[in-house]
Amino acid sequence: MIPDDLDRRLSGLPPLDATPAAAARILRRGQAVLARERLLAATPRRAAMVRAWDVVLEPALASGAVAVYLGWMVLTVRGLLQL
Repeated sequence: MIPDDLDRRLSGLPPLDATPAAAARILRRGQAVLARERLLAATPRRAAMVRAWDVVLEPALASGAVAVYLGWMVLTVRGLLQL
């Protein structure tokens, strides 16, 4: 898709005005993300560690916690039903 086509497709979207409070939240969130990215760009070693956490470690820990909870739940239900 070329940029002109993207512009044409985006211009067809209905306008959605955000409330001032929502606009302020969006602005603060965007500024926080940009500040974080600037900090990471200035420190490559830290950037690698943060990316590893965001991409590998945090999802693995969350998946492990879900697996443990699911196993506990299955054992509990199995015990309650005495299968």
